[in-house]
Amino acid sequence: MNQFTVEGKDLMQGRYGIIPNAIPHKDVGKLEVIENNQPIKILKDKVPSENAGINIKLKKM
Repeated sequence: MNQFTVEGKDLMQGRYGIIPNAIPHKDVGKLEVIENNQPIKILKDKVPSENAGINIKLKKM
């Protein structure tokens, strides 16, 4: 895994160990695994990546 996002945003800027402990499980609506995730937006569609990313979708409150 090379990226962990919440609602598509890299809020932790690489400090991904904090996120799973900071978001209560009852607030998580969906967990998405993003295959071939290119974390550098300008390289997306130009430089392929074999790494996966994870995105947490929060429940609507």
